[in-house]
Amino acid sequence: MVIVNVMIGKDKLDYQSLIVSYFKNKGDTHLTLKVFQYTSKAFVEFHTSELNNLKIYNGVQPMFLDINGDMKTDMIFTGKDAKGNFETQIAMGQSFDSQNFKIEPLSNYFLTSKEDKTCLDPNPNDMISNPHSNSYLDLNGDCIPDIFMTKVSLDDAKNKFYYGEIYLQKMVNGKNKYCLS
Repeated sequence: MVIVNVMIGKDKLDYQSLIVSYFKNKGDTHLTLKVFQYTSKAFVEFHTSELNNLKIYNGVQPMFLDINGDMKTDMIFTGKDAKGNFETQIAMGQSFDSQNFKIEPLSNYFLTSKEDKTCLDPNPNDMISNPHSNSYLDLNGDCIPDIFMTKVSLDDAKNKFYYGEIYLQKMVNGKNKYCLS
């Protein structure tokens, strides 16, 4: 086992979680997650968490955040869609204790140029780069966290090109959405 990322967090109900991403075997093409909960004395494996054994492809470390402001842990990662194609997805926390998650395309949280003329449309074929420098922080001074994401694009000759994207958070009909600037 090779551990590549550890995230520790605490939510508004004082649940403390430790989420570890690792390669089970040398040569694996995907990371696996394991969730631990803090008891009164130590972290113990949280066997019922839906994140346990979730496959994260391309070896890309997950990014933890609260994308919708509900104070529950969410996670951006590279997964596979129903057709087996790589897709940037989000595991939306459904409970405060890191047990229940709903997995959906990250693009569900992006505004399109049709919805907001100030937004650009991200290239759905580009994936999170590995390694990445993704961050969830205020980038425009409005005290609301935005997303900085490093991406990789492949040309026809399969050459990789790395670039960064800035997604500014906007409230739309009472929901957090993100605009590629």
